Amino acid sequence: DVDKWAKDAGVSPERIVGYWIEKKGQEAPIDTPPRPDEKVILSFHGGIYVLGSAHPDDMTSKSRHLLLKHTQSVSRILSVEYRVSRRDGDKFVNPFPAALIDAVAAYNYLVNTVGFAPENVIFMGDSAGGNLALTLTRYLRDRREAGDKDIPDVPAALFLLSPWGEIAVKASGPDSSAIANRDVDFLDVLRDDFVACAKMFLGPSPFLESSSNPYLSPTSETSQANFKGFPRTYISAGGGETLVDQIRVLK
Repeated sequence: DVDKWAKDAGVSPERIVGYWIEKKGQEAPIDTPPRPDEKVILSFHGGIYVLGSAHPDDMTSKSRHLLLKHTQSVSRILSVEYRVSRRDGDKFVNPFPAALIDAVAAYNYLVNTVGFAPENVIFMGDSAGGNLALTLTRYLRDRREAGDKDIPDVPAALFLLSPWGEIAVKASGPDSSAIANRDVDFLDVLRDDFVACAKMFLGPSPFLESSSNPYLSPTSETSQANFKGFPRTYISAGGGETLVDQIRVLK
């Protein structure tokens, strides 16, 4: 399926950038093998799949720095500069599944080049990055179930901060979080510009059909997503968020 989606969208693998974020005083050369039982975080930033950066100075990286500061078992995080989506006239650039392809490459690098065992890797993502962490895990599980021995196993855990669970956000009524929290959350998921960003990410894929695809919308009832074989997962969200309804479904 991913191969077909990539061909339909005109997406192919490209070389991307990743940033190592490390504890102060514990910097290590790139590709340094893990210490015995060392845990590592593979991080995906948020930004509606069209904004944000993995750069350590980006606003979305603050949570990564704080996590390292207050976590004893993790001394470094690999933050992935996956391709964000945009439009160039009538052409979609880096639509789905470009970010997923980049995430697979990053995990493959972490396991097969650096040498981390899957049981010592944690996927971390906020907002769209949380969606990507779930999508990558689903891809790994599905490929392993299909008998692909060349793909690494799922990671030890997921750490999701306000994950985006359904691309085509629905408002079920005035009490739904998408409407009730519009005035308190900086992210208004019903505004035209948010919808336009989602459509850029989907590219040629029909917007409304995204709800039936578990790789895109795992919290949608029509996607019938199952989480068998997924690792233990920590999900954090605030009650004033516009996405909190779908996050509660995910939990």
